[in-house]
Amino acid sequence: MTTPTPSTNTPQKHLAAFSSPAPRSVPGMMNFDSPAALGLSLEGGVGMGISMSGMSGLGGLGLAGSSMGGRADDEERRRRLEAVVATVRARPGRVSQEGVHSLCQRCGLSVAFMPGEQGEGKKSMGIAGKGIVLDIDWTGDTVERIQVDIPSGKSVTAFSTSAAKMLQADLTPPPGVASINLTLDRFAHNLERLARMDRLSTPDVNCFEAISGVYTSLR
Repeated sequence: MTTPTPSTNTPQKHLAAFSSPAPRSVPGMMNFDSPAALGLSLEGGVGMGISMSGMSGLGGLGLAGSSMGGRADDEERRRRLEAVVATVRARPGRVSQEGVHSLCQRCGLSVAFMPGEQGEGKKSMGIAGKGIVLDIDWTGDTVERIQVDIPSGKSVTAFSTSAAKMLQADLTPPPGVASINLTLDRFAHNLERLARMDRLSTPDVNCFEAISGVYTSLR
């Protein structure tokens, strides 16, 4: 009976055979334990070698883009707000002493208030341009009377009378309409016409006389 001899295939030898994940005898394999090899693989392969500086650069681009977008949005909001404010300012508002006063100043006309009878809340508003003069009698915010005076010849007298009636109708609420709902839109349109004709008039050429003469001739 022979004595068994111990086997040379010990577990330690098997472990030693598998100790290296990338044997040098196998071509095309690379030892990824080496940082240099990892760097070569990234540079020669997909090219994902992104450094912290590169990441910060990308982040800077993103932040710059978002900040530029935010500034563009702010500029757009500012332009819209300015457009709304301009539209609101352009509207003459409702019939009132303050509304007519502001409208006359915007048309380049001078305004002066003269108190009427004491204790009755009456006031007389004088409006003057280069040649045209308007007198408006108020009781609170209600117009009692309007007089238009255009210093010129007899041909303008009828023009002044019709202009006064038209302006007073613009400031008087029609039947069934509350005075609080009456706006200065029509009055503003007609007053701007009168103010424009007054500005264009010269000592040699009176626009009111010219238009009155054309009107008389057409009739």
